[in-house]
Amino acid sequence: MPVPRADFDTAWKRAIEIFLDPFFAFFFPIVHADIDWAQPQLFQPTELLAESQKTDERRGYVDLLVELARRSGPPLLVLVHIEVQNRQESGFAERIFRYHTRLRAKHHQQVATFVILADRSARWRPNGYRDDIWGTTVELRFPIVKLRDFIPHRAELEASQNPFAPIVLAHLTLYTTRQGAARRMAKFGIVRRLYEQGYTKDAIIHLFRSIDLILRLDVSEEQLFRTELRNFEKEQTVRILTGIEQLALEEGREEGREEGREEILTLIGSIRDEATIHYGAAGKALVHELLERPTATRLSEFAAALRSGVSVEVLRTLIGPQ
Repeated sequence: MPVPRADFDTAWKRAIEIFLDPFFAFFFPIVHADIDWAQPQLFQPTELLAESQKTDERRGYVDLLVELARRSGPPLLVLVHIEVQNRQESGFAERIFRYHTRLRAKHHQQVATFVILADRSARWRPNGYRDDIWGTTVELRFPIVKLRDFIPHRAELEASQNPFAPIVLAHLTLYTTRQGAARRMAKFGIVRRLYEQGYTKDAIIHLFRSIDLILRLDVSEEQLFRTELRNFEKEQTVRILTGIEQLALEEGREEGREEGREEILTLIGSIRDEATIHYGAAGKALVHELLERPTATRLSEFAAALRSGVSVEVLRTLIGPQ
């Protein structure tokens, strides 16, 4: 049975939406110091980018648009663009320039672009676009972070309590291991440290989902990983494998059920994240109730309701009486 494909897009999108403050603190600390984190961080729709993406031959990257307040000036519209492709893209810089200019034209605000390069190449480091003809020049430069540059700093990452440290470690594991026991043990070590470093239950759950989407294992190694995790969790106060997730994992072990297993786990992860982002503590409580008595129909209906933006009261009716 083939190894499930890694889903970098979902892993990064969820992590940034939930851990926006730590994202800037980890990757762009100077910018982080100039953001007024006491003010709301407003994620904006990206339909404008989606229109231009219709002509892109492939995806493999995440585009997030968020409006932030500056300490030293007026509100700044920030385009956070995460490049998660495993190979170079010849038109990358021009695409970033195209997005940047379209956003300025639509919003009439300053736009700052930040790029994370998660590909395997050590040399590919596009950080700007320039076009010059007959004295007419346009130019855009943007800050980049290359994940490969963290390879010599693994010890610092393992000691860091920033939630993006384990996500970077997951990528480094992809660069330095192949499918097999070494990758499984490295993945387990990353997850184990989430408990040991005192993350909250919600943070552990969200980070586990991102790490799991990045570091896929073949079926036999995945079974060993889950067994090790369950044994480890018996000694912990935080459990990240709920009953429905365990059921999905058991079903996924049956031949031909891997696709269904991944769909269930992805749906659960999406429900957790959407409820947290849009409904806060009330949403978390509802998801907990939902996963106590889950069915495929109930999960699907709840996910659809989340996407439509209904009230907490409507969501509660989908769960049913206690």
